[in-house]
Amino acid sequence: MNTTTTCCLVELKKPGYLVRNLPPLGIHDVHVRTLAGAISIGAELSQWLEQDMTETDYGYPLETGYENYGKVLAVGEAVQTVKPGDRVVGFYGH
Repeated sequence: MNTTTTCCLVELKKPGYLVRNLPPLGIHDVHVRTLAGAISIGAELSQWLEQDMTETDYGYPLETGYENYGKVLAVGEAVQTVKPGDRVVGFYGH
């Protein structure tokens, strides 16, 4: 697992995909394959229209989203709460 593919905005109102290299797995890291992601009318729609009042630089490609459901692929040696194969929900505040 050396690369990841991310759905993103490649320019205004144009979705696309970004392929990039994954950083090495750190001892506290968890690599998760996203199976589903939520779309929020409040967050993603305003980014789609370039009307997000919290965004000051619409540098493209622009990765959006803050909620996902996925499957754990790998864990760092210090991770004890999840293991490969576990299903997890990811979320961060905005």
